[in-house]
Amino acid sequence: MPCQTGRVSWEKNISILGLVPGLHAAGSCVKGSRLARRRQIDLLSATIRDLQAYLSNGTITSLQLTQRYLDNIAANNHAGLELRAVIETGPYENLMAIAQYMDDLRANGTILSELHGIPMLLKDNIATDVSLGMNTTAGNYGFLGSQVPGDAPVTAQLRAKGVIVIGKANLSELANYKALNVTNGWSARGGQTQSAYVVGGFAAGGDPCGSSSGSAVGVSAGFSSASLGSETDGSLVCPANRAALYTIRMSVGLSSRTGVIPISSTQDTTGPMAKSTYDCALILENMVAHRPDPLDPYTKNGSLHALSNYTRFALHPHATFANKTLAVPIQFFQNETISGNPPEINMALNAAIARMAELGAIVINGTSVPSADQLATSTAETIVLDTDFKVDLATYLSRLSNSQIESLADLIDFDDAHADLEFAPGECCQEILVRSVQTTGRNATEYIHARATDYNIGRTNGIDYVLDKYQADALVLPTEGYASSLAAVAGYPIVSVPLGYLSNGQPFGMAFIGRQWSEATLISLMAAWEENSPPRRVPEQLV
Repeated sequence: MPCQTGRVSWEKNISILGLVPGLHAAGSCVKGSRLARRRQIDLLSATIRDLQAYLSNGTITSLQLTQRYLDNIAANNHAGLELRAVIETGPYENLMAIAQYMDDLRANGTILSELHGIPMLLKDNIATDVSLGMNTTAGNYGFLGSQVPGDAPVTAQLRAKGVIVIGKANLSELANYKALNVTNGWSARGGQTQSAYVVGGFAAGGDPCGSSSGSAVGVSAGFSSASLGSETDGSLVCPANRAALYTIRMSVGLSSRTGVIPISSTQDTTGPMAKSTYDCALILENMVAHRPDPLDPYTKNGSLHALSNYTRFALHPHATFANKTLAVPIQFFQNETISGNPPEINMALNAAIARMAELGAIVINGTSVPSADQLATSTAETIVLDTDFKVDLATYLSRLSNSQIESLADLIDFDDAHADLEFAPGECCQEILVRSVQTTGRNATEYIHARATDYNIGRTNGIDYVLDKYQADALVLPTEGYASSLAAVAGYPIVSVPLGYLSNGQPFGMAFIGRQWSEATLISLMAAWEENSPPRRVPEQLV
C-alpha cells in the first residue's frame, strides 16, 4: 500500500492562515525504508527502561527508534485507524539530525541520563523552541505561526537530558476550556482523537477523555515511548486511565508552568504519561524545579520540596503496601448515579482494595470526605478558573512574537471569524471564553472567596481532613468520576494506574491522592500495585 499523506485540514485554508515554514504534518510520508533494523522491538509494550537497554546493547539506535515511531504515526495517525493523536511531527531532517547526535554522544561514551535518545510526544500547549520546527497552539488555528520565546522550562530540562521531542500531541482544544459542550479529544488543528482500544474508535464509544487525549493515545498506540500532558482538573489522569497508562499529576508548583498555554496558575500542572511507574518517576525527576522559576512564583515553594531522585521510590524497598494506610471513601465517589461509572469499575476497585490489604496495606473502608457533596455543587472552581484564564493567558500572550492573538478578546473574535475551522461538527459556541473575558481580576471579592472555598473543599474538609483523621498515606478512588476534582481544587498530587477493561475494550484506572508534596509516597504505591497486578494490555487491533 502506498504511503498515505494524511494531509491536515489547514492546508485547504492556507490562504487564510499562511503556511508555517518547516511544518511537518503528522501522518505524512516519512522515508520509512531509509534505515535498516536489526530486530523488531514491540513499541506497544516497551518501556523507557526497555528501550534504554536496547540502545545500550546496540540492539537499536536512536535514529532507528525515531524512524520506527514515525512509521507508526504515518500508519495510524491520519491513515489506518485514524487515531489523530498527533497534530504535527518535527521536520524529518531535524529529527534525524537530533537522533544521530544522541547516537554519536552514546558512541563517544556520553550518556546524558536514562532518557538519552528517547523520543517523546509533548502536548501541543507546551512550548518548543522555533528551531525544532513545530508550533505551540493548543489545537487552535489562532496560535498557528506565533513564535514562543523558546522551550518551556520543562521542555528544556527534558531535552537537556537527551529526550527527542518527536511531535506535538493533539488535545481537547484550549485544554478543554473553550465551551460548555466540547467533544473530548477534538481540536481544530488535530481533528478527533480516538481510543486505540475500542474497535470503531470514537463513534463506537472510544472516547479518549480530555484534554491530554493525544498524549495518552499516542503512547498507547506506539507513537512514542512516553509523553507529557497537562492537567487543570482531570486532563492527565482521565486520558491516562482510558489508555491503560500510568501518570502523575504533581503538586502545583513542583515544576514550572512557564511556556505552557495556561488555564489557571492556581491549578495547572504538567506531567508524564508512560507504560510504567518507573518511567513516570524518571520523567518527573528530570522536570521538577530544583530552583525557583522567576516567571512562575509557585515554584518558589515547590522547589523546596523537589527531590533529585524519584525513581528509587518505584523500586524495592520502597515499592510496597506494607505499613501503608489507605483511606477508601465510598460515599459519593463510588456512587454510580453521581459518577456515571458502570458497575464494573467499582467491582474492580473493590477487588483491588482487597488485594492491597492482602499485600500488607492497612485499609480503612468507608471513610467520609466532609466536602464531597460540594464538589458537585460548588461554583468556586469555575470562578477561579475563569478569572485565572484571562489573567494567565494575557501573561502568556505577552511573551509571544508574530502572534495574531494578543488578548482573550482577540481569541474569541478569531474563533467567531473562522467558525468553519474552530468548531467541531454540531458545535457552535465558546461560552467559557466569553464568561472568562467578563471577569474583573484576582482582587475581586468573588474570586478571593472562591479561592478560599476551593481550599476548604480540597484541603481543610477534604484530603487533609481524611488523611489526618485516619493517619493515612493516601486516598484510593476510581479515576473516573470526581477524584481529579478533589485533588485539583487543593492543588495536591493525584496519580492513576491501570485497573481494568470494559467489555468494549476501553481501559479504566485506579487513583491515589496524597498530601501536598507526597509524590514519593504515591510513586511507591503505584509501583507496588504495578508489581502485583496483571501487565497492562496493549490495543488488540494494533497487535
